Amino acid sequence: MKRVIVACGSGIAVSQIVAMKVRKILKEEGIKAEVLAIRVQDLTNYICDSDVYVKIVNTEETYEIATVDGIAFLAGKKEKEEEERKKLIQLLKME
Repeated sequence: MKRVIVACGSGIAVSQIVAMKVRKILKEEGIKAEVLAIRVQDLTNYICDSDVYVKIVNTEETYEIATVDGIAFLAGKKEKEEEERKKLIQLLKME
């Protein structure tokens, strides 16, 4: 099963909200994937076993994983949100 990780400072508030939105998108698209909301400090523990990282917090770290802009799901800019939604779907539908 595919895995999506959403990371914010605490892993409680913002990442949970974005994770709920990601789960809704995946359900609408019929995509089965595990979606985890985590603390950005724990990212290295999850990154190697994940398929997509939904980035909310800007860090200087770079990772070898497909990344989607999670702020787009919060900012209320429909065009950017739709762009990131399409990117997420495309990444998860890839074999």
